[in-house]
Amino acid sequence: MTDESPTYLPLLKRIAQGEAGAGQYLRAWADSTDDPDVAQVLNVVALRESEHGLAFEKRICELGFVLEPSVDAELAGKVEIAGSDRTDLEKFQDLGLAALLEPGEDTADPFPAMFEDNSIDIQTSALLGRFVGEERDSGRLLLGCYQALKPGAKPDSMDEVTLADVCSAVEQLQGQVDAMQASVAELKAKPSPNGRARRKAGARKPSKRKR
Repeated sequence: MTDESPTYLPLLKRIAQGEAGAGQYLRAWADSTDDPDVAQVLNVVALRESEHGLAFEKRICELGFVLEPSVDAELAGKVEIAGSDRTDLEKFQDLGLAALLEPGEDTADPFPAMFEDNSIDIQTSALLGRFVGEERDSGRLLLGCYQALKPGAKPDSMDEVTLADVCSAVEQLQGQVDAMQASVAELKAKPSPNGRARRKAGARKPSKRKR
């Protein structure tokens, strides 16, 4: 392993931190809503986001680097909004999700750009592919939930998301998150493959002085 960090390491870190943060405020929202249908959807998506954060942190550790703590100054505010007594529709709007779920015609798809770096290794590429697929599906779930909350929406507009399906998904995802947390903790406790302590991106080896 070389000491040079991969060109795609910043991307992995942004995803890891962003997904972990989204998992936090979506879980706070799921715990505070009075609508069981909304809670079902939010629980699935929150678990996915949390698992993504751990999966990308795990990949960063496997590459021999460290994920620094998030510096998202807006996260605390999002968690507060998500756990407040605002309506679910207001939360979709105040958290900025409504604008993301119903983008304009000129809004570019952010996912293809992730694969423009030809140096991405196979394992990371596979992780990114799964991430994109699950993000698109989570977007569909949230959009259906948001549309069902709008004034004039049909009462049965969320029937495709059944209680049995969601409970099964939540149970499966919770197991994945638990396993991923254990795996990340184990990786953090081990030295990097080259025998050195895991290093932060951009850290340079100390120069050797001539005697």
